[in-house]
Amino acid sequence: MTTFRIDDPGDFLRHSPVATLIDDCNLAAVGLWTLCALWSADSGSQGFIPDAIVRRHGASERQVRELLATGLWWKADGGFRMNRWEAFIALEPTKQVARRAPAAERPRGTRIPRQFPITDSMREFHAERFAHVDIDLETEKFVNYWDSKSGAGATKIQWEKVWQNWIITAAERTPKAAGKPTKADTTRSIIEQGRALDAAAGRKSIGA
Repeated sequence: MTTFRIDDPGDFLRHSPVATLIDDCNLAAVGLWTLCALWSADSGSQGFIPDAIVRRHGASERQVRELLATGLWWKADGGFRMNRWEAFIALEPTKQVARRAPAAERPRGTRIPRQFPITDSMREFHAERFAHVDIDLETEKFVNYWDSKSGAGATKIQWEKVWQNWIITAAERTPKAAGKPTKADTTRSIIEQGRALDAAAGRKSIGA
């Protein structure tokens, strides 16, 4: 099936014969031309419009005369032929497929896997800032929530990122337990202790 294009309003409206009909308020003739063009594209008649199709669209003699007078149509055996038919034809089907290919290659979302393991990188993300959150409990809640959800919103491209956001939200709701340092807290403590030992050793050497 051929694709008939009038999707560029500026080009369509600036097309001289069409502009003439619009300026003369002959919109019915423009409508007839458009309907017949769409029929031709769908039927594969390559711009030929049989008399029967013109009558089917309820065309008046005046509308036909206006299309002939502006040069949008010319008379042919058994009907009419559209002028400049090729100017309104879309790309060939093979080119259309080639144009759509990049969109088809974009990654598509999937539902959450039935088996959703906590990877090493996920555990590192948790330990670095959110050690006060129960990672196993929150992951179980995460899987149950998304497994029971339906619709387009239940598909995601990067499930690990979605999980990270879930852990962040859980951390905001979960107060840190007193006296339970995070990995970052432990690291800072070790560094501070090391600096204190260095300072103490330096003072002893001066006193000696």
